[in-house]
Amino acid sequence: MWSEAGDVVARGEFVHARFAGGKWVAIGSLFTRLDYSSYDGDVIHLSGRRALIPDGDIDHPFNAQHGKRTTYALDVRVREIEY
Repeated sequence: MWSEAGDVVARGEFVHARFAGGKWVAIGSLFTRLDYSSYDGDVIHLSGRRALIPDGDIDHPFNAQHGKRTTYALDVRVREIEY
């Protein structure tokens, strides 16, 4: 995910999911188009109650040498470290 200035704000493992029953559920089917809606710092929201949710390690670089790595399990934060 990039800022408007072109800086990386997040990179890592995301899963295509749909919001159903009050939680994110992974979608196993392939998709052809990502209709971007917004990014809230964790989830990349798409149209139609779909999103790319963090699942695994996500890096949020502050600059070239420092940042934060958060480990997720289907959008649930498991661990967070600064580097």
